[in-house]
Amino acid sequence: MEIMEVAARHLATRPRSTVELENYLRKKEFHEVDIKDAVRKLTENGYLNDSEYARTYIRYALGKRKSLFRIKYELKEKGVSQENIENGIYMFEDETDSDIREIEYENALAETARYIKTQGDEPAEKKQLDKAARRLNSLGYSASVISSVLGRYR
Repeated sequence: MEIMEVAARHLATRPRSTVELENYLRKKEFHEVDIKDAVRKLTENGYLNDSEYARTYIRYALGKRKSLFRIKYELKEKGVSQENIENGIYMFEDETDSDIREIEYENALAETARYIKTQGDEPAEKKQLDKAARRLNSLGYSASVISSVLGRYR
């Protein structure tokens, strides 16, 4: 099978970063020169764009209520450069006309609400707060965001 056909099929299933595609093509045992040429052609034709990939991934991950820290970490793991991550954040904020930090805070509040059950003005139980804190931590929220969100329930 031709390298461009293999690459196109791989990109058709879901968006990929440049590094993800390169690694896939290496696994399929294509020559390095052919891989670089295919990536160049796909980039020139707009089928491969790490900034756009970052923007798309940010939208997806925020929908899963992940923190910005964790999103950045996961994008780096997928081989997206810091510059492309920042471009993706800018593109996302521009597209949605919102501040990503505000969305992150609202997501933390919404995620916490799943674990905290209170009646009126009574404070939440310590067990509930601990469980919510562990969940927020697992999603990559900073200690300051966790403290701020949980402070609303104390």
